[in-house]
Amino acid sequence: YGSSVLFSDGSIATSFQKKALEYGCTLDAVGQLAYIIEKRCNIMTDDNERECKDKQKHKMIRPVLIVQADQYGIAHAPFAPARAYLSEHGYTNCYVLVHSRYCTTKSDDDDVEKEEDGSCIVVENDELRDLQLLQVRVDHLVPDSPNMGGGILNCLS
Repeated sequence: YGSSVLFSDGSIATSFQKKALEYGCTLDAVGQLAYIIEKRCNIMTDDNERECKDKQKHKMIRPVLIVQADQYGIAHAPFAPARAYLSEHGYTNCYVLVHSRYCTTKSDDDDVEKEEDGSCIVVENDELRDLQLLQVRVDHLVPDSPNMGGGILNCLS
């Protein structure tokens, strides 16, 4: 597998899977991007709403699109460790490209299918494999996080 990430400033970074004899020890391609994402997201640009220490306004560079593909060019969702990293470290609004045979509902345009919340958008339809290239937000790839405090934390504060 190989993967790449497109950042909000237009820059791109790539990585590939590092296979291990014990598959559970394999370092997946999207997971390999974690260091690069963290490093790039600490860089700021000049046109933003966020205040820096020097009181100038700056914008954080964010990942906007991630793709992971196998040797056949099929786009896969990030594997569990990478999905957890992206969702638990504030990158839930990043989009991921995935191939799928299905998308839940049709929109007014017959060529574009999407879920009711707009999370599944057909980018390309490959008739040879009957696959659609979808753009899906990271937060639609993971279950909702449980409320670990169960409301108790609100009572203590």
